[in-house]
Amino acid sequence: MTLASLNPVALKPCLVLGTGFHSWVLGARAQKSPMGSWHVLLDEVARMMGVSWSPGCGENPIFLWEKILHIAAQDGYFRKVKQVPCWAEAGRRKAYQIELDAKAAVAVILNSSIADYPNCSVRSLLPMREQWGAVLSLNFEAAWLQGAQKTYTDAVSTEALHGLQKAERKRLSVFKLANGKRIWFPNGMVDDSATLRLGLRDFGLQPSEIRFGFNLLKQFERNNFPKKVNTTAAVDWSVSGAMIEDYLDHNNQSPNPPLTWVADFIYRPLIFAGVALSQEELGLWWLLNQRQRNFAHLNYKDIPSAYVLIQQNDPRISFWQSHPFGVKPLVCSNWDQGWKMVEELIEKLSC
Repeated sequence: MTLASLNPVALKPCLVLGTGFHSWVLGARAQKSPMGSWHVLLDEVARMMGVSWSPGCGENPIFLWEKILHIAAQDGYFRKVKQVPCWAEAGRRKAYQIELDAKAAVAVILNSSIADYPNCSVRSLLPMREQWGAVLSLNFEAAWLQGAQKTYTDAVSTEALHGLQKAERKRLSVFKLANGKRIWFPNGMVDDSATLRLGLRDFGLQPSEIRFGFNLLKQFERNNFPKKVNTTAAVDWSVSGAMIEDYLDHNNQSPNPPLTWVADFIYRPLIFAGVALSQEELGLWWLLNQRQRNFAHLNYKDIPSAYVLIQQNDPRISFWQSHPFGVKPLVCSNWDQGWKMVEELIEKLSC
């Protein structure tokens, strides 16, 4: 069987951005900022809530979050009611209510940090380059965005997403539109603190959310791609490129089924930068595996590429050199060199 070619049109790459981006923009200051350090963020949350706080060295941030909630339930804590701090006595608030109050504190803290972010610097403007087709911010904010950007929530109420809880629907489908590209927030955004993915419950929901988004994408393929004639392939990839481009087009006001960040992740070339992409990120690894399977019938040269930026002293260097699920490492000696490599790569991918 002759393998097919995906696209007559090349899609712009998708930047998957993590807290490491803030380390590049802010330098050493990032480790003292709640945007660049989980532990600084959680210290600030505990302080704002008046919670006794003695975190152990090296403890998992997700477990530390759960510890804050438990102490708050046992001892009481400050919560804001109409912007006024009020004391919630021990045992008076349910666990989910305490977590919503804590998430609201996170939003206040991060929004305060955003106010001082150098979003006009050359470094901070890298995600806004016209060469990017989309940006997935795994952070809760996009401090690098200049000015207020409209948030698009149309898909949240669509019937296609009704199998999910409201916060899940928002994490999958809500985006900001800036400079002709969608900015997605798979882990939630500070504009809507209830969506923030911080504790074990939220991280436990991640795989099902991602699978739901992937199923919508497969529905799009089944409904739109022509069937392959006289082969066992489910669709004819050789003529599907234009349909994918139209589906992802930011001018498409009513994609059917509703567009989620999973579509940009699957179809576009990917660059993970400032993202640890640890092996515990089961949701993202599952999706990378599905991405590889989805393109199994393509010529190797036509499969959308995927790269991860790492330093040469990364303890998992041998793992990355095995190209797990097609992800290739961009190995740098320092982050300044690494982000320069990212800039050069997007120029190449956008040609």
